[in-house]
Amino acid sequence: MLSVEDWWLEEFRTLRQEWEVRTSHEQQLVNYSLLVLAAVLTFVGVGPFNALGGWRAPIVFALSCVFFSLGFFYLRHDIFIAYTSQFISEILVPKLRPRYGGSQVLRWQEYLHMRHGSGWRKWLGQLAAVVVCVLPIIGPGMALFILGTRYLLFVNFAGGETVSALQQAASWFGLCIGSGLIILDIGMGILCFTERLRTHNVTK
Repeated sequence: MLSVEDWWLEEFRTLRQEWEVRTSHEQQLVNYSLLVLAAVLTFVGVGPFNALGGWRAPIVFALSCVFFSLGFFYLRHDIFIAYTSQFISEILVPKLRPRYGGSQVLRWQEYLHMRHGSGWRKWLGQLAAVVVCVLPIIGPGMALFILGTRYLLFVNFAGGETVSALQQAASWFGLCIGSGLIILDIGMGILCFTERLRTHNVTK
């Protein structure tokens, strides 16, 4: 039968494994976004894209929504990683330190605390961690969203080409969905940033 200390140690190991799994999933999402981006660039480069006419804006908006959705799932994993780190730092480490402090068990956790820094470096580091990591996913989505908006404005206000009512409706629908996902991703990014800061504010 496990003692209380052994149970906390098993909980620590389980959460560390979950942290590693979610980190791996984040990397997979980045890889998926790069594959989608490569497919989009190939599609645009071979020529058929210009032949789509009035369907260009809806298709571009749909592709941007794919990137925004991948960004949402990435940030969701990152938030759960922050929650896991908080639980380890606030609950498990204080319970394990009396028995395992200074041993190999907590060495990595103690090293992370030492590297967190303080003041503006901590804020800047966490902001960079969120923005830089999610930029390869959100960045292409924003570029496509801007391109779709440009197509939409060109059709409606510059009289660039004639589109059907269905194409027009699909374009505005894509604009609304994309805008909603942008707001959702920004909210998730802010939450992720604040939770990262909270995790790194835990005192040893």
